[in-house]
Amino acid sequence: MYATLIDSIREIVSHRELVYQLMMRDVRIRYKQALFGFLWAVFLPVVVIGAGMVVRFAAAQVAGTTLNEVEIAGMAVKAVGWTFFTGALGTAVIALLANQNLITKIAFPREVLPMAAVLASVLDAAVGATAVALLVIILGIPLNIQIAWAILLSAHLLMFTLGFSAILAAGNLFFRDVKYIVQVALTFGVFFTPVIYEPVMLGPLGARLVMLN
Repeated sequence: MYATLIDSIREIVSHRELVYQLMMRDVRIRYKQALFGFLWAVFLPVVVIGAGMVVRFAAAQVAGTTLNEVEIAGMAVKAVGWTFFTGALGTAVIALLANQNLITKIAFPREVLPMAAVLASVLDAAVGATAVALLVIILGIPLNIQIAWAILLSAHLLMFTLGFSAILAAGNLFFRDVKYIVQVALTFGVFFTPVIYEPVMLGPLGARLVMLN
């Protein structure tokens, strides 16, 4: 099994130019006739942040507290990761079916198709992350060494998304309702993921349960 995994990685590396071309194709298709272009990469995290602010403001009013800049920045950082995950998974799960003609005509590792879809979403995430960094600077929030965790966690999120998208894309070949299950899960998943709220808000037991996600 280990040898098979190594061989698969080597095959993908040997087709890295194909991965790049497919990724750029996905990016061009996505923004070809989009009025706002790359602003959509900022708009989606903003929507998540806006929804989170409404929820957090309502909770603060009930608790008699206030919503501060650090909490807003925290939601913004997590919103970038969440929108990357949902966008990448939503496009990657249908990548194999959407490229049936290419699969039947050319011999290449099929894993590159969902991989290219995920990597195309990395570009969106980079634009969103830049906007969030500017927001943090505008809010005047001081940075510390803990920001280095963002690099490690981003790499972990990327690897997890790549692996998960490959599994779901393969599953969607045999069970066509997989893409619908994924859509429903991603739509409501934000409420079961500590993006717009902090785990401690759910109490000790609730925090432990939600952090399993």
